[in-house]
Amino acid sequence: MPGISMVAVIKSGGNAFHGLYSASAETPTLQSNNLDDRLRSQGLTAVQPVKTLRLCLRRTARHQLQQEALQTATFTWHDLNGDKLYQPGEVNLNLNGFDFVSVNGAIGNVMNPNLKQPLYSESATSYEHELAPSVGFNTSYVYRRSTDNYNIPGPNVARPLSAYNIRITRRDPGADGILGTADDGGSVTFFDYSPAYRGVAFVQNELQNSPLPNQFHTVEFTVTKRPTRRWQGSASFWMVKNHRW
Repeated sequence: MPGISMVAVIKSGGNAFHGLYSASAETPTLQSNNLDDRLRSQGLTAVQPVKTLRLCLRRTARHQLQQEALQTATFTWHDLNGDKLYQPGEVNLNLNGFDFVSVNGAIGNVMNPNLKQPLYSESATSYEHELAPSVGFNTSYVYRRSTDNYNIPGPNVARPLSAYNIRITRRDPGADGILGTADDGGSVTFFDYSPAYRGVAFVQNELQNSPLPNQFHTVEFTVTKRPTRRWQGSASFWMVKNHRW
């Protein structure tokens, strides 16, 4: 039976109460019926068109910040005796000491008071048609767009770009990793931050919203054989294109 159905999701996520509704309807010109001579002989002269309306409400809650999480700190190791084994005293484990490199986990995160919940919008449309008795064809298209996506883990707001003022130049050793061989590359310049910004006190990753949207386009084609003569079947093909900027 041919027809068109559409679904639109206005918003999802958040701790607030949101509603979601969907509706579908068909005109008599798009509907067929099973009124045959056998039913007419029993006194049935007409059939009523089918109209459906569905309504549902949904409440969702998401918690993006975890109060307790595993934390990992990285330090520079000085193998003083060259035995390639760690012994106490070879690393300064002070989180604000000179050997401190980085830290991951809640200790290095700060709350962003302007953080927004990501917004997801989705729309879909589909078309169905009978190709032959007991064989139907369906094609559908879904568009999904998300905005205010999270940048994870976010920038370190306690260590500005101006802190990276130590210029370092190194020669690329090439594929063999050894300097002074034929595959050596050119010089590579990078910048390290000032020792004044060293330590866990200057690690404050702030989760922020990305100004760029994320979009998905999905197309699906399906052919279905309804059960007849003790067999049925279905075949489908779908593809997704993701626009990430």
